[in-house]
Formats: sequence, structure tokens, C-alpha cells
Amino acid sequence: MMHTDAVVVLLLCLTIVTAALAPRVKLPVTVGLVLVGLAINVAGVFKIELSPDLVFYVLLPPIIFEASFNLRKEDLFADWKRTVSLAFPGVAIVTLLVGAGVHGLGQPWTVALLFAAIVAATDPVSVVAMFRDLGAAPRLTTIIEAESIMNDGTGTVAFAVVLALVTGGDATAGWAIGKLVWMCVVGLGVGAVLGYVALWLHRLIDDWKIEFSISIALAYGSFVAAQWMGASGVLAAMTAGFIVGNWGSRFRLEERTRELMRLTWEYGAFFVNGVVFLLIGLILDWRTIIDDIALVLAAFALTLAARALIVYGYEGLSRAAHGGAPMSWSHVLWWGGLRGTVPLALLLTVPADVPGLATIQALVYGTVLCSLLIEGMTIPLMVHRVQPPADPALWKASRSGTRSAPPGDRAGHPRAPTDAGSRESEVTNGERL
Repeated sequence: MMHTDAVVVLLLCLTIVTAALAPRVKLPVTVGLVLVGLAINVAGVFKIELSPDLVFYVLLPPIIFEASFNLRKEDLFADWKRTVSLAFPGVAIVTLLVGAGVHGLGQPWTVALLFAAIVAATDPVSVVAMFRDLGAAPRLTTIIEAESIMNDGTGTVAFAVVLALVTGGDATAGWAIGKLVWMCVVGLGVGAVLGYVALWLHRLIDDWKIEFSISIALAYGSFVAAQWMGASGVLAAMTAGFIVGNWGSRFRLEERTRELMRLTWEYGAFFVNGVVFLLIGLILDWRTIIDDIALVLAAFALTLAARALIVYGYEGLSRAAHGGAPMSWSHVLWWGGLRGTVPLALLLTVPADVPGLATIQALVYGTVLCSLLIEGMTIPLMVHRVQPPADPALWKASRSGTRSAPPGDRAGHPRAPTDAGSRESEVTNGERL
């Protein structure tokens, strides 16, 4: 077994090399990292013993904080109904449906519900970066990113409640509801309070090095404080990052300092995510996955079906209320719901004495691997195939007949202007939207 310092250096080198070479072979970086880790795992080059606290308390907080720090409130509020619906009731519905489905496959409720809670939240880190490279609609990218951030919070809460119900013999439904409310409310409250405390410190201090140090303390401090209080550390770190990222200018957080923080956190998230996806390939028990391959594929299919139900179900309800978005958006939202970092972090926190842990591990690792390899490698083809329109307002106009468009533009793609007057009209319409 390699020494810890050697493993850290090796992981860093592998992350850099893979991130540089994967785009050259048209491979998503996260998929490339998983494949490299899996190749090392299968070859038996070295073994890694991973501490649950390392992933949950060291690697997860910066990922959550960076994503929420860079999420603009205007973008979030523009599609808040869809985002909240997918993140809150959506996670609950997926947990129940997948749990019932896996139980129907012959697994006990303990295994079925824990697996469902672990994989209920989507984690499309690679999809967001990929969408930007593909030039996909920024608004669609924002919806996926915002949903994933909220999903991380609600998914960890759902997992904690299910784990408590499974391991606590005297837990009741009323206790579970109280636990759910406590974790959400206190987690959001801790993040909000510490976020505004950090903003007041930014107002008093004019040194970018100290201010960035405050953001590091905030990311980890909010997470640990909420966990210590029995609440959701993910929701706390998410709220703290969102507050500092969006309201910092009101508390004299200079744009130069904010940009330095954004770039530094972006690199930190890149490195941490790279390490996590490498670890997924390195630590999964591929032999167990092969032994239970039929069960793993069936469970993965259940997650896809449950995801489809909530995505297309929401779209159907929106259209019934004379709203909705292009169906191509729903296709991409469905197929872009990857599983990755958060399921790994949650799986490692499951106690060793939980019945059926080996089966849970095989199902989670197998589902994450299928998600990254199948969905992750084909999402560029999906985007090119359905060509989601950048502007749903133009799509709605063409759909309702209020705007005449040639046949090629019926999907909502704006027609290229043919003269100065039409070009001016396009710009004016874009500004109004």
C-alpha cells in the first residue's frame, strides 16, 4: 500500500494529465478520470483505504460552496419553480419510486430505501462544464446547475432521515418529519447567519488574502457547525456560498477580490472533483458489480425511469397551465441527471453493521459507473441531436403562432437576420427577453 503523501501527489498528477488529454480524444474529463481510476483498480497497481470523513468533511464542502458562490440569484429566480420542484418533491418521489422498485426486485426494504436515498440526488458537475463547451443554452445550463446544488442538500437530508429510520428501531413517521424539518430549517439558518457574519467581516477588512481565508473558513465552518447541530451541512454551505456570492457587493466586497475568490474556488473545485472521480474508479469493487450485474442494470434503469417521470411530469403540468419549455429541454434535463460525488460521500458514511451493506455498495457503485459512462459519454450526442433552443420565449412565440418563422425555425432557434432592419429587430427582441 502506498504512503498517503505519494497517493496525494499521484492523484494530482493523474488529474492534471487526464484533464489535459481527455478533450483531445473527445472524452468528458470526469469520465476519463473514472476510467483511469478504474484501470488502476483492475490492474491492482495499488489500493486505497478511504476515510468517510475525508470525503464528507474535506472534499464535499468546497464543491458545494464553489457551485453556490457562482450561482447568480437572477438566474436562479428566473426558473425557481422548475428548480424547486425537481429538487424537493422530485427527490422524495425518486427515493420512493426507486426504493419500491428495488424492493420489487427482491431486495429488503433496508437495502432498497438506503440505495434509493443515496442516488436520489443528481450531481451533473461534468454536464455543466460540457454544456458550456458545447454552447448549450445558458438558461438550461443554469437550471441543471441550480437543481444539482439544491439536490445535493435535499438528497443528503433524505439519506440522513432514511438512515436514521433504518438504524433506529423506535423511530416513527412523526419523528422522521421532525428530523426532516430540523435538518432543512437549521441548515439553511446556520448558512444564512454565518454568511452574513462573513459579509460584515468583509466590510471591515480590505485585504484579499484575509478575505479569501474568511471564505475558506465559511465553507468548512458552516458545514461542520450544521452537522454538529444535527442539521444539513450541505444546505448550510450552499446557503453561505450563495449569500456571499450574490450580496458581497453590498458589503464592500470589491469586484477584484470577488473575481480572485471565484477563480481560486473554481480551481479548488476542479481539483477536488478530479480527485473524487478518480477515487470512484479506484475504490469501487468491480468484482461485486460484475457478480450482481443484472441487479445493477435493473437498478440503474429504475433511476432513469424515476428521473424521467419527474422531469416529463413537471413539463406536462407546466404545459397544462399554459407554460412549459421546449421538450428538447426536458430530454436534456432527463439524460443530464448524472450521479457522482454526493452518492460516493453518502455511501462511505453508512455504518458497517447495516444489513446488506455489500449489496448497497454494489448497487451504488454500479449505478454511478453506469451513469458516468453511459449518460456522461452520450450527453454531447443528445445535445447535438435535440438541439435545445437558447431562447424559450421565441420558441413559445413560434409555438403559439404569434411569431411567423420558416420551418427550420419552429424549434425556437432565431433566424439569421437578412438586413440591417431585421438585425435591429432581433437585438431589440433579445433585449426585451
